[in-house]
Amino acid sequence: MNPNIPTFPELVFLDEGRPATSAELDEFERRVGLRLPQSLRAWLGVHNGSMLDRVNYFIPMQRKPYLPCSIGVEYLLSVNEISQALDQFGASFPPNLVPFGSDGDGNYLLMTQDGTICFWDWSGRIDRSSASAIDNYTIRIAESLPVFLSELGVGPLTENDGSPE
Repeated sequence: MNPNIPTFPELVFLDEGRPATSAELDEFERRVGLRLPQSLRAWLGVHNGSMLDRVNYFIPMQRKPYLPCSIGVEYLLSVNEISQALDQFGASFPPNLVPFGSDGDGNYLLMTQDGTICFWDWSGRIDRSSASAIDNYTIRIAESLPVFLSELGVGPLTENDGSPE
């Protein structure tokens, strides 16, 4: 286990691939022309594509009222999946943000170069008046990957969060 990545025993990651090597991460950065935030490089060196043990880890919007919906986390991307997400949606993401997770419904978790975690909502429901908003699609939700992971709730997402299905 990488000492730079805190463990979260209440979160169970089902890793789907072998950890990314430093050479693979360097090649990825060269190919896409983006530097990976240090915390994401460290994460990919341990978990290079992880599914959470069930689709019920989330940040409820009641805890962060500026969110357009509760944020579910289904999958944390591998280096190859990050590349695919950038190919598909890169022009829609704010510049220099790197996708690293998905909720399974077309929304992404993004990371800034300083490690701040953002939520990208494909339907553009972000309230631009929020101090955390970057644009109509993207909002800052945590100051770092460890903070984000520590904020995830465990249990079925059953509350009515007011978002359209």
